[in-house]
Amino acid sequence: MNPVFPEGLDFVKASLNTKYGEVKSHWKKTAAALEWEITIPANTTTELTLPGNKAAITESGKALTGSVLEKAKEGAAGTTVLTLGSGTYSFVVKR
Repeated sequence: MNPVFPEGLDFVKASLNTKYGEVKSHWKKTAAALEWEITIPANTTTELTLPGNKAAITESGKALTGSVLEKAKEGAAGTTVLTLGSGTYSFVVKR
């Protein structure tokens, strides 16, 4: 998942039914941050690209730690790339 967060668009809510289950993505911009909630179906993984560096990102209100942080890598142009397993995640990227 590597969406574009264009100027002038403040939120998106989308879902897609796949043969593995429903993928959900909902993001919104606030004055202080980008908030992004995603759901990955059971028995699947995804590569997620977030704008910003690891220090600016939290998941469910906590700094990236443990296996999520271990799998994090720097992406192009100041992004962070995470490999995630199934579940629901709530990311906040501070501006």
